Amino acid sequence: DIMNTGKSVNNIKQKFSSNLPLKEKLFQMEEMLLNINNIMNETKRISNTDAYTNITLQDIENNKNKENNNMNIETIDKLIDHIKIHNEKIQAEILIIDDAKRKVKEITDNINKAFNEITENYNNENNGVIKSAKNIVDEATYLNNELDKFLLKLNELLSHNNNDIKDLGDEKLILKEEEERKERERLEKAKQEEERKERERIEKEKQEKERLEREKQEQLKKEALKKQEQERQEQQQKEEALKRQEQERLQKEEELKRQEQERLEREKQEQLQKEEELKRQEQERLQKEEALKRQEQERLQKEEELKRQEQERLER
Repeated sequence: DIMNTGKSVNNIKQKFSSNLPLKEKLFQMEEMLLNINNIMNETKRISNTDAYTNITLQDIENNKNKENNNMNIETIDKLIDHIKIHNEKIQAEILIIDDAKRKVKEITDNINKAFNEITENYNNENNGVIKSAKNIVDEATYLNNELDKFLLKLNELLSHNNNDIKDLGDEKLILKEEEERKERERLEKAKQEEERKERERIEKEKQEKERLEREKQEQLKKEALKKQEQERQEQQQKEEALKRQEQERLQKEEELKRQEQERLEREKQEQLQKEEELKRQEQERLQKEEALKRQEQERLQKEEELKRQEQERLER
């Protein structure tokens, strides 16, 4: 992209030295021109100025023509907003071209510097290389001019749009003044109509009182109906609240039952565990008694054996 190309240009600039051989200088000029072309290609990829300016002008003109037969303050405001949106895009395009112009100018300055060193140090030597270097300078200058043309087109378009905004603003002011004039006429007619109505009101006071009375009765009826509706809604809300409370009570009872069942189940499990433990302890006690009996029998058997051996010894 343009940023990476700019970094590449800086690298070439750092490597450039007036002590380099002629062909190496030419090679570096070619490399710098290649970087300019890369910047131009990247700029054209993200900013097609020619097509954009034509499309923008056509779009604005189309919108103006569409609204010409039905022009009012609202449509003018829409057109102005539409043009301002285009202006924001144009300014973004200008920033892109300006950035490219700055980078290309920096590279072009380095190309001119290299060309000047070549012509100063190799005045009449190797005219072919010097001619190639001059072509590079011309191409870089041409590309610089192309960017200037892009900027000029965009700035002209921006100026054209700003003039359109000004013209539309002037037209809006004229329409606004016309609307104010019509409003003054409307108010004057309304005033005259009000005076006429006042005269009629005096003549028809009785009918007006009857109308007001009817309206009053209708209003009272509406208020009564409204009150009934409010009471009905309040009653409905109370019933719903009672239902919710009953549901909550039932849920709490269910929860208490569940908790009680869980408690009983826990107690049952604990009792079973205790009984199991007692059984285990009883089994251990019986096993110990059996072991003691076996030990006693073994002791008695040993005593009998010793007695028998003693008798045998005495008999001998």
